[in-house]
Amino acid sequence: MCGRYYIDDETARQIERLVADIDREMNHRKTGDIRPSEQALVLKGSGNVEPTIMPELMGWGFPGYSGKGLVINARAESVLEKRSFQDSVLHRRCIIPAGGFYEWSPRREKYWFKRPGEILFMAGCYRRFEEGDRFVVLTTAANPSVL
Repeated sequence: MCGRYYIDDETARQIERLVADIDREMNHRKTGDIRPSEQALVLKGSGNVEPTIMPELMGWGFPGYSGKGLVINARAESVLEKRSFQDSVLHRRCIIPAGGFYEWSPRREKYWFKRPGEILFMAGCYRRFEEGDRFVVLTTAANPSVL
């Protein structure tokens, strides 16, 4: 599960080159660790006739059940079975650009997974709440490279 990810300066520069209309949103970009509940840049589709990719700042995490905590990840294998994600994953998908992501060992040691010089594009979906749009990261079972 992705509990924190990272955007370094080089990743931010690559994102700027990929999206021409990023100027307004990137003026507020954050680099370093992106933690749940924080605003982060996501890329989402816009328009039906000529679809384009647009950047937007969104909060990371859907409000938890009974208003407690945040749900920050959704398992890709079961996302269509969960009412809280079903409509979002079908109609409001997004891409979360990152320089890498972190995982923790059982002893709470932080490990950083990245490919130097490459952007990691994580799949996500978003939903509109009173305070604005919020996203979750789609995850799947770890492959041997992160075990």
